[in-house]
Order: sequence, then C-alpha cells, then structure tokens
Amino acid sequence: IDSEPPRLAPIANKLIDSVFHPLGEQDPRYYVLDTIAHHAVEAADQFVISAWKTIRYNGPKLERLKKKRG
Repeated sequence: IDSEPPRLAPIANKLIDSVFHPLGEQDPRYYVLDTIAHHAVEAADQFVISAWKTIRYNGPKLERLKKKRG
C-alpha cells in the first residue's frame, strides 16, 4: 500500500468550482449547491483516508490471524 491515501478532494473541488461559480454569478442559490458539494467531497475524502488507514495498519494483523486460523 502506498504511503499516502488517494485524495479525491483536490480534483473534485476544482471541478465543483468550475461548474457552480459561473452559475452562482447568475443565481446566488447555486452557491448553496457549491457548498453542499464541497462538504460531500470532503466527507468522502475523509472516508477514503480512514479506510486506507484501516487497511494499512490493521490489514497485516488480519492477514497474520487468517494464516494462523487457516
């Protein structure tokens, strides 16, 4: 496993900004959608980081346990 987890947020946040900011200039309500989208991306990013840490740190322990039992 790589030393760093994959990151969704940097790419997704740029995409969100490129879509919602021009729309927000026409209708400020799009900034609400922009905020919701950014929060969703950050939450997903944290989930990926958490899952990556679980696999990285507990995976080897679980593998050893599996070998002992099997």
